[in-house]
Amino acid sequence: MFPRVDSFVHPPDDTYPLFITAKRYSEPQYPPLDNCSLTLICLHSTSFPKEVWEPTLDSLFRISRDSRSPVQIREAWVIECPNHGSSAVLNEDYFCHPAHSGRFGCRKYGLAVHRFLTSGPFSQLKHPGSLALVGHSLGAVASCFLRVLEPRLKFRLHIIIEPAMTAGSGSAIHFLEFRRRAVVGAYERRDVWPSREEARVAFKRSGWDSRVLDSFLEFGLRDHSGRRDARMSYSGVTLACTRDEEAGMYKDIDGPLDSVPLLKSICKEGPVHAIFGEIADFIPVQTREALCDPTSGCKFASFSIMKDIGHIIPQVAPDRLAHEIQRILSIQVHPKPKL
Repeated sequence: MFPRVDSFVHPPDDTYPLFITAKRYSEPQYPPLDNCSLTLICLHSTSFPKEVWEPTLDSLFRISRDSRSPVQIREAWVIECPNHGSSAVLNEDYFCHPAHSGRFGCRKYGLAVHRFLTSGPFSQLKHPGSLALVGHSLGAVASCFLRVLEPRLKFRLHIIIEPAMTAGSGSAIHFLEFRRRAVVGAYERRDVWPSREEARVAFKRSGWDSRVLDSFLEFGLRDHSGRRDARMSYSGVTLACTRDEEAGMYKDIDGPLDSVPLLKSICKEGPVHAIFGEIADFIPVQTREALCDPTSGCKFASFSIMKDIGHIIPQVAPDRLAHEIQRILSIQVHPKPKL
Protein backbone atom coordinates (compact mmCIF):
# COMPACT_ATOMS: atom_id res chain seq x y z
CA MET A 1 0.00 0.00 0.00
CA PHE A 2 0.96 3.65 0.22
CA PRO A 3 4.16 4.63 2.01
CA ARG A 4 2.29 7.49 3.69
CA VAL A 5 -1.35 8.12 4.59
CA ASP A 6 -2.38 11.26 6.50
CA SER A 7 -5.85 11.86 7.90
CA PHE A 8 -7.39 15.31 8.24
CA VAL A 9 -10.49 16.68 9.95
CA HIS A 10 -11.73 20.18 9.17
CA PRO A 11 -14.05 21.16 12.06
CA PRO A 12 -17.27 23.16 11.81
CA ASP A 13 -17.38 26.85 12.67
CA ASP A 14 -19.90 29.72 12.69
CA THR A 15 -20.16 29.60 8.89
CA TYR A 16 -20.45 25.82 8.35
CA PRO A 17 -22.01 23.19 10.67
CA LEU A 18 -20.25 19.97 9.66
CA PHE A 19 -16.97 18.14 10.12
CA ILE A 20 -15.25 17.35 6.81
CA THR A 21 -12.73 14.52 6.72
CA ALA A 22 -10.15 13.64 4.11
CA LYS A 23 -7.11 11.45 3.56
CA ARG A 24 -3.93 12.28 1.72
CA TYR A 25 -1.94 9.51 0.03
CA SER A 26 1.61 10.32 -0.95
CA GLU A 27 5.12 9.04 -1.52
CA PRO A 28 7.79 9.70 1.14
CA GLN A 29 9.75 11.61 -1.50
CA TYR A 30 7.75 13.80 -3.85
CA PRO A 31 8.57 13.66 -7.56
CA PRO A 32 9.91 16.91 -9.03
CA LEU A 33 7.40 19.71 -9.28
CA ASP A 34 7.10 20.03 -13.05
CA ASN A 35 4.65 19.76 -15.91
CA CYS A 36 4.50 15.96 -15.52
CA SER A 37 3.49 15.86 -11.83
CA LEU A 38 -0.13 15.94 -10.66
CA THR A 39 -2.15 16.01 -7.48
CA LEU A 40 -5.46 14.14 -7.61
CA ILE A 41 -8.64 15.22 -5.84
CA CYS A 42 -10.98 12.21 -5.67
CA LEU A 43 -14.69 12.11 -4.77
CA HIS A 44 -16.59 8.91 -4.00
CA SER A 45 -20.02 7.43 -4.75
CA THR A 46 -23.16 7.19 -2.63
CA SER A 47 -23.10 4.85 0.41
CA PHE A 48 -19.34 4.19 0.23
CA PRO A 49 -16.66 5.74 2.45
CA LYS A 50 -13.75 7.71 1.02
CA GLU A 51 -11.47 4.70 1.51
CA VAL A 52 -13.23 2.94 -1.38
CA TRP A 53 -10.65 4.75 -3.56
CA GLU A 54 -7.63 3.15 -1.84
CA PRO A 55 -7.18 0.08 -4.09
CA THR A 56 -7.42 2.21 -7.25
CA LEU A 57 -4.97 4.75 -5.87
CA ASP A 58 -2.59 2.04 -4.68
CA SER A 59 -2.44 0.66 -8.22
CA LEU A 60 -2.15 4.15 -9.71
CA PHE A 61 0.80 5.04 -7.46
CA ARG A 62 2.56 1.79 -8.43
CA ILE A 63 2.11 2.62 -12.12
CA SER A 64 3.32 6.16 -11.52
CA ARG A 65 6.52 4.91 -9.83
CA ASP A 66 7.60 3.19 -13.03
CA SER A 67 10.44 5.17 -14.58
CA ARG A 68 8.74 4.82 -17.97
CA SER A 69 5.56 6.52 -16.75
CA PRO A 70 5.02 9.87 -18.49
CA VAL A 71 3.14 11.26 -15.49
CA GLN A 72 3.99 11.28 -11.79
CA ILE A 73 1.42 11.40 -8.97
CA ARG A 74 2.63 13.72 -6.22
CA GLU A 75 -0.26 12.96 -3.91
CA ALA A 76 -3.94 12.08 -3.92
CA TRP A 77 -6.60 13.57 -1.65
CA VAL A 78 -9.93 11.81 -1.09
CA ILE A 79 -12.52 14.07 0.54
CA GLU A 80 -15.55 12.45 2.15
CA CYS A 81 -19.19 13.38 1.84
CA PRO A 82 -20.14 14.51 5.38
CA ASN A 83 -22.91 11.92 5.84
CA HIS A 84 -20.68 8.99 4.86
CA GLY A 85 -17.99 6.90 6.56
CA SER A 86 -16.08 8.34 9.50
CA SER A 87 -17.54 11.76 8.68
CA ALA A 88 -21.05 10.47 9.42
CA VAL A 89 -19.95 9.41 12.90
CA LEU A 90 -18.57 12.87 13.64
CA ASN A 91 -21.70 14.52 12.24
CA GLU A 92 -24.19 12.09 13.80
CA ASP A 93 -25.98 14.68 15.96
CA TYR A 94 -26.50 16.96 12.95
CA PHE A 95 -27.97 14.29 10.70
CA CYS A 96 -30.15 12.84 13.47
CA HIS A 97 -31.99 16.16 13.72
CA PRO A 98 -35.31 16.08 11.82
CA ALA A 99 -34.47 19.35 10.07
CA HIS A 100 -31.38 17.81 8.46
CA SER A 101 -32.03 14.06 8.20
CA GLY A 102 -32.09 12.83 4.60
CA ARG A 103 -31.66 16.32 3.15
CA PHE A 104 -28.02 16.24 2.07
CA GLY A 105 -27.38 16.10 -1.69
CA CYS A 106 -24.90 16.39 -4.54
CA ARG A 107 -24.57 20.16 -4.43
CA LYS A 108 -23.84 20.08 -0.69
CA TYR A 109 -21.11 17.47 -1.19
CA GLY A 110 -19.50 19.80 -3.72
CA LEU A 111 -19.77 22.67 -1.23
CA ALA A 112 -18.09 20.57 1.48
CA VAL A 113 -15.20 19.71 -0.85
CA HIS A 114 -14.81 23.35 -1.82
CA ARG A 115 -14.70 24.39 1.83
CA PHE A 116 -12.01 21.81 2.57
CA LEU A 117 -9.89 22.84 -0.41
CA THR A 118 -10.16 26.58 0.13
CA SER A 119 -10.23 26.98 3.91
CA GLY A 120 -9.21 23.61 5.33
CA PRO A 121 -5.92 21.74 5.76
CA PHE A 122 -5.37 21.52 2.01
CA SER A 123 -5.42 25.30 1.74
CA GLN A 124 -3.18 25.70 4.79
CA LEU A 125 -0.56 23.42 3.23
CA LYS A 126 -0.46 25.79 0.24
CA HIS A 127 -0.21 22.88 -2.15
CA PRO A 128 1.72 23.61 -5.36
CA GLY A 129 1.36 21.93 -8.72
CA SER A 130 -1.36 20.85 -11.13
CA LEU A 131 -4.67 19.48 -9.88
CA ALA A 132 -6.70 16.70 -11.49
CA LEU A 133 -10.28 16.20 -10.33
CA VAL A 134 -11.74 12.67 -10.38
CA GLY A 135 -15.30 11.79 -9.35
CA HIS A 136 -17.34 8.59 -9.47
CA SER A 137 -21.17 8.57 -9.61
CA LEU A 138 -22.28 10.97 -6.84
CA GLY A 139 -18.71 12.28 -6.78
CA ALA A 140 -18.87 13.05 -10.50
CA VAL A 141 -22.00 15.14 -9.99
CA ALA A 142 -20.63 16.91 -6.91
CA SER A 143 -17.42 17.69 -8.79
CA CYS A 144 -19.39 19.82 -11.28
CA PHE A 145 -20.77 22.02 -8.48
CA LEU A 146 -17.27 22.27 -6.98
CA ARG A 147 -15.92 23.65 -10.25
CA VAL A 148 -18.22 26.71 -10.28
CA LEU A 149 -18.02 27.79 -6.63
CA GLU A 150 -16.12 30.93 -5.63
CA PRO A 151 -13.24 31.31 -5.19
CA ARG A 152 -12.75 29.24 -8.33
CA LEU A 153 -10.24 26.40 -8.20
CA LYS A 154 -8.02 25.68 -11.19
CA PHE A 155 -7.91 22.09 -12.41
CA ARG A 156 -5.70 20.88 -15.22
CA LEU A 157 -8.20 18.17 -16.10
CA HIS A 158 -11.42 16.62 -14.88
CA ILE A 159 -12.42 12.94 -15.02
CA ILE A 160 -16.01 11.81 -14.45
CA ILE A 161 -16.76 8.10 -13.98
CA GLU A 162 -20.34 6.83 -14.45
CA PRO A 163 -21.84 10.23 -13.53
CA ALA A 164 -25.27 9.98 -11.87
CA MET A 165 -26.76 12.81 -13.91
CA THR A 166 -29.33 13.14 -16.65
CA ALA A 167 -29.59 15.30 -19.75
CA GLY A 168 -32.59 15.98 -21.91
CA SER A 169 -36.31 15.44 -21.35
CA GLY A 170 -36.24 12.11 -23.17
CA SER A 171 -33.94 10.52 -20.59
CA ALA A 172 -35.57 12.13 -17.55
CA ILE A 173 -38.36 9.53 -17.36
CA HIS A 174 -35.83 6.69 -17.29
CA PHE A 175 -33.71 8.53 -14.71
CA LEU A 176 -36.74 9.07 -12.45
CA GLU A 177 -37.48 5.34 -12.55
CA PHE A 178 -33.85 4.59 -11.69
CA ARG A 179 -34.14 7.08 -8.80
CA ARG A 180 -37.29 5.38 -7.51
CA ARG A 181 -35.63 1.96 -7.54
CA ALA A 182 -32.52 3.32 -5.82
CA VAL A 183 -34.57 4.89 -3.02
CA VAL A 184 -36.53 1.67 -2.46
CA GLY A 185 -33.29 -0.33 -2.47
CA ALA A 186 -31.73 1.98 0.12
CA TYR A 187 -34.67 1.65 2.50
CA GLU A 188 -34.84 -2.13 2.09
CA ARG A 189 -31.11 -2.65 2.56
CA ARG A 190 -30.02 -4.65 5.58
CA ASP A 191 -28.17 -2.29 7.92
CA VAL A 192 -27.24 -4.22 11.10
CA TRP A 193 -25.01 -7.28 11.63
CA PRO A 194 -23.86 -8.96 14.83
CA SER A 195 -20.19 -8.52 13.86
CA ARG A 196 -17.94 -7.37 11.03
CA GLU A 197 -17.17 -10.99 10.20
CA GLU A 198 -20.85 -11.73 9.66
CA ALA A 199 -21.12 -8.58 7.58
CA ARG A 200 -18.17 -9.83 5.52
CA VAL A 201 -20.08 -13.02 4.68
CA ALA A 202 -23.07 -10.96 3.54
CA PHE A 203 -21.04 -8.52 1.42
CA LYS A 204 -18.88 -11.22 -0.19
CA ARG A 205 -21.76 -11.78 -2.60
CA SER A 206 -21.36 -8.23 -3.89
CA GLY A 207 -18.48 -9.10 -6.21
CA TRP A 208 -16.33 -6.25 -4.89
CA ASP A 209 -12.57 -6.46 -5.01
CA SER A 210 -11.36 -8.00 -1.72
CA ARG A 211 -9.41 -4.84 -0.84
CA VAL A 212 -12.52 -2.71 -1.31
CA LEU A 213 -14.45 -5.11 0.90
CA ASP A 214 -11.81 -4.83 3.62
CA SER A 215 -11.97 -1.03 3.46
CA PHE A 216 -15.76 -0.99 3.54
CA LEU A 217 -15.90 -3.31 6.56
CA GLU A 218 -13.47 -1.04 8.41
CA PHE A 219 -14.73 2.39 7.37
CA GLY A 220 -18.18 1.89 5.83
CA LEU A 221 -19.50 0.25 9.00
CA ARG A 222 -19.56 1.60 12.52
CA ASP A 223 -20.04 0.01 15.92
CA HIS A 224 -23.66 -0.17 16.94
CA SER A 225 -25.23 -0.85 20.31
CA GLY A 226 -28.58 -0.27 21.92
CA ARG A 227 -31.19 -1.56 24.32
CA ARG A 228 -34.74 -2.40 23.32
CA ASP A 229 -35.95 -2.80 26.89
CA ALA A 230 -34.63 -3.77 30.31
CA ARG A 231 -34.50 -7.46 29.37
CA MET A 232 -33.10 -7.35 25.84
CA SER A 233 -30.01 -5.62 24.47
CA TYR A 234 -28.08 -5.99 21.20
CA SER A 235 -24.79 -4.94 19.75
CA GLY A 236 -22.90 -5.25 16.49
CA VAL A 237 -22.15 -3.07 13.48
CA THR A 238 -24.30 -0.88 11.25
CA LEU A 239 -23.92 1.19 8.10
CA ALA A 240 -22.02 4.44 8.67
CA CYS A 241 -24.08 6.05 5.90
CA THR A 242 -27.57 5.27 7.19
CA ARG A 243 -30.40 4.07 5.01
CA ASP A 244 -32.16 7.42 5.46
CA GLU A 245 -29.07 9.34 4.34
CA GLU A 246 -28.47 7.06 1.35
CA ALA A 247 -32.10 7.38 0.28
CA GLY A 248 -31.88 11.13 0.76
CA MET A 249 -28.97 11.30 -1.68
CA TYR A 250 -31.03 9.45 -4.31
CA LYS A 251 -34.05 11.70 -3.68
CA ASP A 252 -31.96 14.71 -4.68
CA ILE A 253 -33.33 15.31 -8.18
CA ASP A 254 -31.93 18.84 -8.54
CA GLY A 255 -28.30 17.72 -8.35
CA PRO A 256 -28.41 15.28 -11.29
CA LEU A 257 -30.35 17.81 -13.38
CA ASP A 258 -28.62 21.07 -12.45
CA SER A 259 -25.14 19.60 -12.87
CA VAL A 260 -25.56 19.05 -16.62
CA PRO A 261 -25.54 22.74 -17.66
CA LEU A 262 -22.53 23.18 -15.39
CA LEU A 263 -20.77 20.26 -17.06
CA LYS A 264 -21.39 21.83 -20.48
CA SER A 265 -19.66 25.04 -19.42
CA ILE A 266 -16.83 23.14 -17.71
CA CYS A 267 -16.18 21.22 -20.95
CA LYS A 268 -15.64 24.57 -22.68
CA GLU A 269 -13.17 25.74 -20.03
CA GLY A 270 -10.84 22.73 -20.14
CA PRO A 271 -10.55 19.00 -20.78
CA VAL A 272 -13.20 16.73 -19.27
CA HIS A 273 -12.78 12.98 -19.75
CA ALA A 274 -15.67 10.54 -19.28
CA ILE A 275 -15.44 6.86 -18.31
CA PHE A 276 -18.39 4.46 -18.39
CA GLY A 277 -18.88 0.77 -17.75
CA GLU A 278 -20.13 -1.25 -20.69
CA ILE A 279 -22.99 -2.78 -18.68
CA ALA A 280 -25.79 -0.30 -17.96
CA ASP A 281 -26.77 -1.94 -14.66
CA PHE A 282 -27.39 1.23 -12.63
CA ILE A 283 -27.52 4.41 -14.69
CA PRO A 284 -30.13 3.88 -17.47
CA VAL A 285 -28.64 3.51 -20.93
CA GLN A 286 -30.96 6.25 -22.23
CA THR A 287 -29.53 8.63 -19.63
CA ARG A 288 -25.96 7.84 -20.68
CA GLU A 289 -26.77 8.22 -24.38
CA ALA A 290 -28.44 11.60 -23.78
CA LEU A 291 -25.42 12.88 -21.85
CA CYS A 292 -22.91 11.68 -24.42
CA ASP A 293 -24.91 12.76 -27.47
CA PRO A 294 -22.83 15.40 -29.32
CA THR A 295 -25.91 17.65 -29.40
CA SER A 296 -26.11 17.66 -25.58
CA GLY A 297 -23.39 20.29 -25.39
CA CYS A 298 -21.04 18.13 -23.32
CA LYS A 299 -17.89 18.08 -25.45
CA PHE A 300 -15.69 15.50 -23.76
CA ALA A 301 -11.94 15.49 -24.37
CA SER A 302 -12.20 11.70 -24.41
CA PHE A 303 -14.91 9.12 -23.87
CA SER A 304 -14.11 5.53 -22.94
CA ILE A 305 -16.12 2.41 -22.15
CA MET A 306 -14.64 -0.26 -19.88
CA LYS A 307 -15.61 -3.70 -21.14
CA ASP A 308 -17.54 -6.29 -19.12
CA ILE A 309 -18.17 -4.00 -16.17
CA GLY A 310 -21.09 -1.99 -14.76
CA HIS A 311 -21.55 1.10 -12.63
CA ILE A 312 -19.38 0.43 -9.55
CA ILE A 313 -16.05 0.42 -11.36
CA PRO A 314 -13.80 1.41 -8.40
CA GLN A 315 -15.41 -1.31 -6.28
CA VAL A 316 -15.04 -4.24 -8.67
CA ALA A 317 -12.14 -3.33 -10.98
CA PRO A 318 -9.80 -0.89 -9.20
CA ASP A 319 -6.66 -2.03 -11.04
CA ARG A 320 -8.29 -1.69 -14.45
CA LEU A 321 -9.63 1.71 -13.49
CA ALA A 322 -6.15 2.81 -12.37
CA HIS A 323 -4.74 1.92 -15.80
CA GLU A 324 -7.57 3.82 -17.50
CA ILE A 325 -6.97 6.91 -15.35
CA GLN A 326 -3.23 6.64 -16.00
CA ARG A 327 -3.91 6.51 -19.74
CA ILE A 328 -5.98 9.69 -19.54
CA LEU A 329 -3.43 11.49 -17.37
CA SER A 330 -0.64 10.51 -19.77
CA ILE A 331 -2.56 11.81 -22.77
CA GLN A 332 -3.20 15.07 -20.97
CA VAL A 333 0.41 15.55 -19.90
CA HIS A 334 1.91 14.40 -23.21
CA PRO A 335 -0.73 14.91 -25.90
CA LYS A 336 -0.11 13.29 -29.26
CA PRO A 337 1.04 15.78 -31.89
CA LYS A 338 -1.54 16.66 -34.50
CA LEU A 339 -0.69 15.52 -38.02
